[in-house]
Amino acid sequence: MKTTYLIWKDPFYAGVNPDWQELTGREFYALVKSPDAKGRHFIKLPSTHADGSDGAIVMEVTTADYQQWKCEKNHNDYLNREAKPFTTVSYHAVESDDGENYGEELLADDVDIEADYIKSLEPEQIKAAVQQLNSAEYELIDFLILSGNDVVDQDYADKTGIPRRTVTYRKMAVLKKMKNFLNG
Repeated sequence: MKTTYLIWKDPFYAGVNPDWQELTGREFYALVKSPDAKGRHFIKLPSTHADGSDGAIVMEVTTADYQQWKCEKNHNDYLNREAKPFTTVSYHAVESDDGENYGEELLADDVDIEADYIKSLEPEQIKAAVQQLNSAEYELIDFLILSGNDVVDQDYADKTGIPRRTVTYRKMAVLKKMKNFLNG
């Protein structure tokens, strides 16, 4: 788990294929504390083995390489600080009591809650809710849900030239309007 310290033999060198000089930890620390280190940049590359057996490398780099490394390091440090703990559960690990079905087999492939809700209503309720819609809202809901066709928002967007995100937003607004009418 020894750390290797590499510096350029020529401290003013800033190009490709430098000549390297290896220092001990004590020599490197003395260099960093001395005025000779002014304007020189070093980065630490962690061990490549999970157990750290090959040790880390501290090496001298150009200013541009240092700035890029520092930016990436700061970003990774931020992500690590902000990371919320979570647990991953495999649906495959969930098994039925009889051992013949796994969790992913119990999940529906495509569920449209809004469409299922609308289809579960009595025809009179649907008719009353639809009468509250203007012609554009009715056309949207009729195409996407009431027609019984297997279509998605993108199909309506292709038909009308309206962006898909706008179609989705309008569909949600119309469904909310219908829900409010039915619950009100």
